[in-house]
Amino acid sequence: MTAQLRKLEQTLDTPLYRITGGSLAINAAGERLRTVVDAIDTGLKKIATGRDAAVAGHSQLVRIGMLPVADSGSAVAQAMASSIKELRHSWPGYTFKIVEARTKALHDLVSNGSVAFAVVETVNAQATRISLGLYEPLALVANKALGLEDGGVVPFARLKDLPLVLGGASFGIRSLLDQAARATGIRLRPCIEVESFPLSLAMVQLDELCTVLPPQAVRDSALREHVTVCKLVDPVVRQPLNVIFSGQRALSDVERSFIALLKRQLSVVMQANAENASDGARH
Repeated sequence: MTAQLRKLEQTLDTPLYRITGGSLAINAAGERLRTVVDAIDTGLKKIATGRDAAVAGHSQLVRIGMLPVADSGSAVAQAMASSIKELRHSWPGYTFKIVEARTKALHDLVSNGSVAFAVVETVNAQATRISLGLYEPLALVANKALGLEDGGVVPFARLKDLPLVLGGASFGIRSLLDQAARATGIRLRPCIEVESFPLSLAMVQLDELCTVLPPQAVRDSALREHVTVCKLVDPVVRQPLNVIFSGQRALSDVERSFIALLKRQLSVVMQANAENASDGARH
């Protein structure tokens, strides 16, 4: 603190305080400076208050990015829909724009301010993130003609020998799979790369192919009766969900509320899915 005071005195070329009885006391020049600083501080607060009022009164659109989902039954889709439903009642007058894009594109949208925040699997070093507390294991979804046991277990290393349909490198799930493949000492060579999860599932339904997705993505889908869903092990690859946002701006109250709701709704959805799966196994 003493060093900073000395720098300030050198900049202004005048003493700002005196030492009395071992304590610092502001002198006349320091008092004049404090008056100026207080005026500046008051002005800045007025600017901030005016900006916040403008945001509250005229900028009521919340833009949110989210990763692609394979089906409306997926945990992410259900949690997002439930969160928006609740927010529409809690924050009347606000509208919401949801932008679905691949992980790399979502990072770019957050960086350039096109969306307030985004839900992604993988996070780069530049992004500020909040974990949503969901680490969903990925599963192998295969055409029944491949002869895999529904609900069975498939070693991750076997993926190198299967006819895979996967997203490109810019998809978060593909990045997770490539990381696991390198750790396992194999290389994934998909026979088809598709930049659409619904199209990937349609191809798996019609041809002897397989893909990798969260199991909830097909749990309630009409495609479920045409495919087998197997657990991937050694290693189990989990899809972590995070919210990323720019550290250059503070999240608004409605944005923070949305993130808290989404985290809670994901927990509710996953719990319900787990209970449904347990009931199905018992019957």
